[in-house]
Amino acid sequence: MQHVTTITICLIKLRGLPFGLLNSPPPVIAVHHYFPLVLLNLGSILSNSASLNQGIPIPLNMIFKSSSLIANLFLGVLFLHHRPPPGKYCAAVVITLGLILCTYEDYRVRRAVEEQAEVVMAEKMDTPGHATGSQPLGIAFLSLSLLLSAGIGIYQESLVRRFGKYSDEALLYVHLLSLPLFCLVAFSDLLHHWTIFTACLFDPCSPTLPNYLTLILLLCTVASQFGCISCVYRLATECTSFTVSLVVTNRKFLSLMFSIYYFGNVFTVKHYLGSGMVFAGTLAISFIWS
Repeated sequence: MQHVTTITICLIKLRGLPFGLLNSPPPVIAVHHYFPLVLLNLGSILSNSASLNQGIPIPLNMIFKSSSLIANLFLGVLFLHHRPPPGKYCAAVVITLGLILCTYEDYRVRRAVEEQAEVVMAEKMDTPGHATGSQPLGIAFLSLSLLLSAGIGIYQESLVRRFGKYSDEALLYVHLLSLPLFCLVAFSDLLHHWTIFTACLFDPCSPTLPNYLTLILLLCTVASQFGCISCVYRLATECTSFTVSLVVTNRKFLSLMFSIYYFGNVFTVKHYLGSGMVFAGTLAISFIWS
């Protein structure tokens, strides 16, 4: 995951250099205004990675990140003095609970299948299965990542209010300044993941030929991350941070629904209930805005 993030940052720099630094126009927003955004971005990435390293499963990670709407509302009231109507709070809670319900139910269904497979394997190998305990440190890192992610949106909104809409400039300078710090802090992790990646890059049956599937998957992952980050930065200049958070939350929900369909998982009553809550909450917010 670390090396994918690093490659994505390098791609953003390469895309921005011909249109930003090499034309040598001074940035409209002074570079020092980007440093808090750089630190928030770096802290969010590192704390999220640290939570995964502590054994936090991906579904639990997604459940925590589903609370980004509520975190954004809280920080918006605290720092930007937003005064959203009560209906907006209710809709945000409904959407969050719906996404949490869908994520938990998907994890429960998958885990039930995996446990059956583990029992069969343990009986064949005559060895007991292993269980992982709670990871309070991982939960703390995950909570920190959630607050820092919400803080990114709040700070971006404050920059737009003060200086105007300069999404390409912000995208370039934030990642340009982030890369040295990211490589410095996560160097050992980067080296470890790069070793794993290079080991998977060549087919054991044909050591001289590269594993093209690994390269294709890496390129697809980096391209999708690049497109997602670019669109989020552009959206942040056109809408409030809450709107951006709402769009990202619904994107997570659609990704979850697609994974359930693609992998042929069971769609239970709780999935339908959670989907209805997300749809109803999003519709309610649309009516509140109109």
